[in-house]
Amino acid sequence: MRRDLLLIAGLATAGFLTALVASPDWLRAALLIPLVLFLPGYALAACLFAAGTITVAERCVYAVVLSISITAVGGVVTQLVLGLGKDLWVVL
Repeated sequence: MRRDLLLIAGLATAGFLTALVASPDWLRAALLIPLVLFLPGYALAACLFAAGTITVAERCVYAVVLSISITAVGGVVTQLVLGLGKDLWVVL
């Protein structure tokens, strides 16, 4: 397995656990902002594009754009199906 995807999974787990437990605001922001704005898109870009087919800069741009798209679509679908609340954003 690729090391970058293991790092992404570890950071996503750390963000998830930070969202569930009481922690300082600075720690929440430091772990949850990348969880929303970078990590989902990076994982999707890694699945869509094989290693070496795009540059690191392109992968980072795709990561940000895809993360924002995933978060927006996920929020709309969650609102339509379940009703959007703070506890559901943690799961999303």
